[in-house]
Amino acid sequence: MITLRKLYELGIICASWAIGYGTTLVIGDGMSSVFGFAVIVGWWFSAYCASVFRLSVLASLYAAIFYFVLFGIAAIGEQTWFYRDIPSLTLVSAIGVGFAQSFVISSPVLMHALFTKIVGLAHNRCPN
Repeated sequence: MITLRKLYELGIICASWAIGYGTTLVIGDGMSSVFGFAVIVGWWFSAYCASVFRLSVLASLYAAIFYFVLFGIAAIGEQTWFYRDIPSLTLVSAIGVGFAQSFVISSPVLMHALFTKIVGLAHNRCPN
């Protein structure tokens, strides 16, 4: 069941990606590698927000599903919002690209959860 907390976390993930990616596109307008930098900044800003807001791993699943649905809608309409060569892809290729991009979108929260767990385990094993 989708709760208000889950929607809040999904909103944070979406907003952090949009802010990081969008701000980089505006600042780096005209640079040849602006899209690559925008993905990196969006990823790191999402990881930062996952840490600050203590987002759950389940939120990353919702973000991946949400992104995949948006990607699918864009692919069906042959829009290039999420992938510029979408019209040239086969159905299987488009699904593969959508899954890969969904993983990238959700990975900052997964990375935060993994490293939080590792640090917690290391902290528990170290004597005081």
